Amino acid sequence: MSTSDESDSSPRLREKLPGQARRAASKGKDAASKGKDVASKSKDALIKGYDKTRKYVTQEEAWYQTESVVEDLVSVVRMQHAMVLDLIDRVEHLEGIVTLAGKQSE
Repeated sequence: MSTSDESDSSPRLREKLPGQARRAASKGKDAASKGKDVASKSKDALIKGYDKTRKYVTQEEAWYQTESVVEDLVSVVRMQHAMVLDLIDRVEHLEGIVTLAGKQSE
């Protein structure tokens, strides 16, 4: 979706934005780092769940393991949902900053 015009104007836009926008961009980098950590944990939980289902077990053990995998998947979905909500809030905040910067430049 990004065009060369957007990437060319990005440094100029950053120079015009107030310090608050720079701090928000810094927080975005922190959020990206946290997102990578959550994604890694999610992957580990899924692998753990799949490893459990490979063993030959009794019906009762299979039910317990299935329940455990479902709980792991639910926790992954909850983390991802929280991340999406956080990203929506951050985008709205950044859009507000850009709108203010646009009004100030007029």
